Amino acid sequence: MLKKTIIASLAVLIAIFAFQPVEKSEAKARVHIGVYPYGGYGYPPYYGGGYYPDPYYGGGYYPPRRRYAPTYRPRRISCRRAIRIVRNHGYRRVRARDCRGSKYSFTGKKRGRWYRIRMYSRSGRIYSVRRR
Repeated sequence: MLKKTIIASLAVLIAIFAFQPVEKSEAKARVHIGVYPYGGYGYPPYYGGGYYPDPYYGGGYYPPRRRYAPTYRPRRISCRRAIRIVRNHGYRRVRARDCRGSKYSFTGKKRGRWYRIRMYSRSGRIYSVRRR
């Protein structure tokens, strides 16, 4: 008996909600079409683009990544460049003694005296200066 009462009450509830009058609903759609100079938002144009629907999305354009030389192993500077660095430190008549390996060696004259100058070949930093 209880089962029949529950089923009948559910049927009455469904009937009440099923036959409610329907209100007229309006479709509210927004369309935004924007054409910006230079592709908009500071980016260059993207293949006929310029249409960016959302300011947080670049429309598929991402600036190219810059490729840097690896910092873990820089290349050696040339012997000529090393001579110029030594000359910029005030030495004259600079001569290369050894431009091989990880350290370069030079001789140069400063204030009338001769010096032996040693430099790291990768960074160009002078690490030793001795009078001859």
